[in-house]
Amino acid sequence: MSMLTLAFGLIMCWFSVGFSDLWILIGLAGYATTFCIGMFIFKPTADRMAG
Repeated sequence: MSMLTLAFGLIMCWFSVGFSDLWILIGLAGYATTFCIGMFIFKPTADRMAG
């Protein structure tokens, strides 16, 4: 879902005139943050609970 959000956000920025590069950077930072939280916090916790 986060990949779809990123893709649709970039498409919206590409076709819309009202967005600037700042919104793209904010979106990429948000994507990177959620990816890192998932990989480095949620995944190890889930692995410990499973095994």
